Amino acid sequence: MPERKFTLFHFSLIPIAQTSIMMRTQDTREEWLRHALKIPFEFGHFAGMTLHWVPQGDADECIVGLIQRTRVHELHQSPDEGGGEITKEEWQGAYVVVDPTHHDEGQRVAVENDVVGKPSSLIKSLVKHINMLQEAPYQIEIEPLFDASRFWAFANRHDNVMKKIDFDFVVPNMWSTESDLDADLRDTGRTTGAERVRVGFRSEHGVSTDNQKVREGVDYAERGAGTLSARAMDGTPFRSTKQPLISKIPAVKAGADAMLKYFAGLKRTILSRGKNPTLDDLNRTDDGATDN
Repeated sequence: MPERKFTLFHFSLIPIAQTSIMMRTQDTREEWLRHALKIPFEFGHFAGMTLHWVPQGDADECIVGLIQRTRVHELHQSPDEGGGEITKEEWQGAYVVVDPTHHDEGQRVAVENDVVGKPSSLIKSLVKHINMLQEAPYQIEIEPLFDASRFWAFANRHDNVMKKIDFDFVVPNMWSTESDLDADLRDTGRTTGAERVRVGFRSEHGVSTDNQKVREGVDYAERGAGTLSARAMDGTPFRSTKQPLISKIPAVKAGADAMLKYFAGLKRTILSRGKNPTLDDLNRTDDGATDN
């Protein structure tokens, strides 16, 4: 059966200092996301392209919308019409499912693959538009979710020793967990105003991955609150952004109301809720290693 595939991301909403009387400073994170996505709007994309956000409604607590664009096709008329060359404009749309609610697996975003464009580019352009709104009380940072077991498989094959490990963290905004890293990042954000913090480990003689700081960093990034890159002693690189988490559901085509019911029934699968990657398959090869 044909499938719909979605790439998964996480929204981190960071409060910003009031700079305009128009800012919706009383909004919670959920309220701001619902407000920002409730009406249609146009937004810019790369190379001067214009995309459209088209709300479809709610699937239970989730917001569902389409990112749409036009494509122009060159066609010929039918033989009865003389076969002349014509152009025809069509609309294409990628579904987006957003869980704006506050819980450990909340603020997840699923963007449909292979329809309008690259999911990461589409959602970054959408977020850029929202962040530029005068009434925005939060800065939205977005990162892909990834399966940490792929990093641990990579580390295992390289004897758990790296030449370097780099993390780019979003300052925490919603987690109920409280590791040493969560506390340190939260304190850093509070005292400096930083929205992101970079942490790196380097050694020509090797950095061990078998320690608490690296484990906490990988766990934190896996939640969609940061990215991870590493390089093994032989130079083989790993990047978490190269292997985002993908969800799949059977593909159906229906009207807007029927699609909302369909997405509501499959929201846990679409948003990959309740799935905890394990470390039991450390010999898998699709581990996020890259060519550069």
